[in-house]
Amino acid sequence: MAIGFEALFSPSDQAELNFRICQTAAQFLGQNPVERQQIFSGLKKMYKRRSEIVHGTYDLEKCLSGLFVTAEELDVWDEYLRRAVAGFLALYLPGKRDAERDPVLARITEINFDDSKRAKLREESDLDKVLRQTT
Repeated sequence: MAIGFEALFSPSDQAELNFRICQTAAQFLGQNPVERQQIFSGLKKMYKRRSEIVHGTYDLEKCLSGLFVTAEELDVWDEYLRRAVAGFLALYLPGKRDAERDPVLARITEINFDDSKRAKLREESDLDKVLRQTT
C-alpha cells in the first residue's frame, strides 16, 4: 500500500517524503479538516510501521500475535488507497491522455489555501460522477 501512495503522491524532490505524501493524500481525500487529520495520522502510522519492517526495528511478538498491524488498520489504509486511485482515474478519464501526475499534485497543494479550488478538484475527481457523464 505504501508503494501505491508513493506512486500517486510523492513529490518530484525527495525532501520530507513521508510527511509530504501523507499530507498530500490527506488533502486530496479528506472531506473536512477532521477527516484530513485522521487520514494524515493514519498514513503516518502506516509509514512508521513500514519503516520498522524495512529497518528491522519491529516488535516480533506484536507481529506474531497480529498486533503490529491490525486487520482494521489494513482495511482503512486500503480504503484510502482505493479512493485515491479512483480520484486520479477520474481526473485522467475525460480525454486527458497526456495527463501527468505533477500538475495534479500542484492542484492538491493549491487546495490547501482555496476552498473553491478544493470543491472543483473534489468534483473533478469523483469517479462515479465522471463515469455518469461519459455514458
